[in-house]
Amino acid sequence: KYFKQLFEKYDRNLIYTLSAYNAGESRVKNWKDKNFKNMNPLHMIESIPFKETRMYVKLIVRNVYFYKLLTESATAEAFDINTLCETAFSL
Repeated sequence: KYFKQLFEKYDRNLIYTLSAYNAGESRVKNWKDKNFKNMNPLHMIESIPFKETRMYVKLIVRNVYFYKLLTESATAEAFDINTLCETAFSL
């Protein structure tokens, strides 16, 4: 329930949601101003200042990627990070 609330609060942005879930909403608010300057999802993940949170976000995004790859008949190239972030919650 909390995760779904965060997901809606952050406009279905999986990176913000996972970061807030792991490190706290106040930290994500600060990171949005200071660290998340490049809106490329891969750059955003790499700019997370807490190693634990950065690794957590990478792990979940990777798992969503492989789950989609295994359950859908498409090639790996069909799944870009933006698509994963948009559809992850529907899994």
